[in-house]
Amino acid sequence: MSVLALLCLASSTAVHNFTCNGLNMAVYWQGECPNGWTPVDYDVCYDCMEAVCGSVQPGSLVGCANMTIDTSTGCDFHYGGATHAIVCTDAETELEVSDSPSFPCGNQTLMISYPNMTCPEGWSAAGSALCNDCQHTVCNYAEDMYFYVRCSNLYLKTDVTMGGTLCSHVSPRTAPPVCVKNPPPPGPPPYAGQVHVGTAVVTQNGFDDSPTRYVTLIRQFEDYVRTTPLTCSELEGICNTCSEHLCVMGNSCTEHLEIDPSAVEKEVTIQNPTATIIGPSPAYNGAVQVTFDYVSTITFQHVHAWVGVELLACIKHAVCHPDSWITVTAQGSVNITFQYVSLPSGAVEIVPKGNFPSGQYLVIHSSSHHGSCPSSVESWLMSLLLGINQKFFQSAINAVIKETVATFQNLFVLPQEAVLYCSTTDRYPQGYCLLCEYVISDVDFEAETRIRAWATGNLVMRPNNSEVNFTYVGDKEDNDLAPPGDWLATRDGDGNTVLQSGLRVSSTVLTALLWAGNLGGEFDQQYNYSVLEASFLANVTFAEPFCGITTDGLLALYFSEGGVDAVCGASLDTAREPVLTYSFYNLSGNGTMYIIPGNDTGFSMHIMLFDVDAANFTLLHPQLPIPNNVLVEVLREEVNNFVPQYNEWFDDHVLYLPPQISPYFPNPEAYLVWQNCSSCRKNQHGYLDTATYCICHAEGKKGMGSWPPCSNVPMCGKSTAAVTASV
Repeated sequence: MSVLALLCLASSTAVHNFTCNGLNMAVYWQGECPNGWTPVDYDVCYDCMEAVCGSVQPGSLVGCANMTIDTSTGCDFHYGGATHAIVCTDAETELEVSDSPSFPCGNQTLMISYPNMTCPEGWSAAGSALCNDCQHTVCNYAEDMYFYVRCSNLYLKTDVTMGGTLCSHVSPRTAPPVCVKNPPPPGPPPYAGQVHVGTAVVTQNGFDDSPTRYVTLIRQFEDYVRTTPLTCSELEGICNTCSEHLCVMGNSCTEHLEIDPSAVEKEVTIQNPTATIIGPSPAYNGAVQVTFDYVSTITFQHVHAWVGVELLACIKHAVCHPDSWITVTAQGSVNITFQYVSLPSGAVEIVPKGNFPSGQYLVIHSSSHHGSCPSSVESWLMSLLLGINQKFFQSAINAVIKETVATFQNLFVLPQEAVLYCSTTDRYPQGYCLLCEYVISDVDFEAETRIRAWATGNLVMRPNNSEVNFTYVGDKEDNDLAPPGDWLATRDGDGNTVLQSGLRVSSTVLTALLWAGNLGGEFDQQYNYSVLEASFLANVTFAEPFCGITTDGLLALYFSEGGVDAVCGASLDTAREPVLTYSFYNLSGNGTMYIIPGNDTGFSMHIMLFDVDAANFTLLHPQLPIPNNVLVEVLREEVNNFVPQYNEWFDDHVLYLPPQISPYFPNPEAYLVWQNCSSCRKNQHGYLDTATYCICHAEGKKGMGSWPPCSNVPMCGKSTAAVTASV
């Protein structure tokens, strides 16, 4: 490299150092600040302009923020233009957005980005259309503060004149940009939960083995038939005239039948119910097909019928006495498919598709105290009364379909609110409830195998008669981790047990149960206990509870802090000084969960023992030189004296499954399962795993007597290899 080149390189990187207002400053000629140095802001430029001019040769053009300092004829400045150098400082100077106040134009919010010369985060450069519409607003706002501003393809010069602010277009130059505030990012979808609260599966084997999982529909059908009165709407097109107590059919003379709709008794028997899981298709995401046969019996009481011949007059002949009753028995079948459809808008719809073959006549029988109706007219009666039978059952089926669609639309589409428990405390004498506000966030159908669903939600502590609710926040990693969606199809190695359904509840829900109790003041309690012959009354407080699950499937309960004040005696009738006061930190304990039997499945946590060795205790009173090991032993006994009382609290705060889903998970067994999540709190995230099985061959199987035998489950006939896959 030549000496001239070296001199050129040296001159191009030459540095002029100086100080101004206590700041180390320099002029760098390569056009950018080196590492450790930053461009100065406008205030520094304005205050130190003379110092900059004194540090460079006359005729220099030095860039300083959005100013150009010109030393051609002294020390002057203008905005924008070509520059030879840049002014930098090694001090941290803030380029605050607050230095650039915003102003409105139409329905937009604008800002001239001074002094950082680029649009800050949350803002973007204004477009040409907006700049054209808002140029006079920009100029009026800028006035003599900026002189030049850049707005898309417009460079505006603003001069204060006697008549106001002049806004004129100028040639392109360096100038602060006009920015427009970005719209806020779209919020979460309505009712989107912040916690992955649970995962569920219902299998085809469960449907095959136990109609109780869809028996609600059948029970609704049976109840509707028995309890819904026969009305004129079901008799329309059959009766010539109809009222609450009279349906008249046929000709008034030749063939005449009168029945009382209010005196009709109805029964139905359901046979051969099935439910089949249908996989995705172009028209829907999945479906469940429900079929069943029914045998219906309708007894018409107080039937009055006659036949006649109309000659010169109507000659009537009574064929059924007015106190006669006629029983019509018929059979029919129902085939309904409930389709789960995701619409382009993102909404979900439950669409029923039904097929109802006409009912078939089985038998008709009539009787009365005056003899039965003659068989000669039974065929005529059969056609009329079977028509009533068919129309009524069609109405019953349609009503049940409508109700079932509403039920599943509510369950799978609408936000749900499950009350986990309610309580009354001194802190909330009006009472409060812990709620899980959840939605089914995803559903997966696998033909003739399973339906899986994932739920997200918010856990809310809601005091009664209050407008203030408290929402559990928790740790993001724990909130975001959902229980896994795969279950083993069989629980034992030989395929003898068959999975019917399963539900997994995140351990975050268990923590929220403790969190709500802590907010409600339920862990601030008084307990009586004894040590040798002395009686004590202890005031105990716990704070910041957390519930995790260990690798060996136990509950891990943590309280970050708490304290105990103990006085002699068993009551607080008179004020007494505490005989023992101490605080503790990081108290932990192990526990388990129990299933609470009943119509609604529930689960209760139980503490087994607090781990005092891992906690930190501070003796506050009395100030005695008690050795630490002695103190720990005393506190161990005292803290664990509280375990029965806290377990009573857990028994009173059972975690029940929501009633709308409980029928799908009857008689489950439960385990606590750890999930490996190193970023989760204490790496002790997990879930409560509940599952229902049946036993293919119960004979000779020890330890499985609690499961019912499988019935009508095809998997029981398959080989072991075929049933050990995950569902």
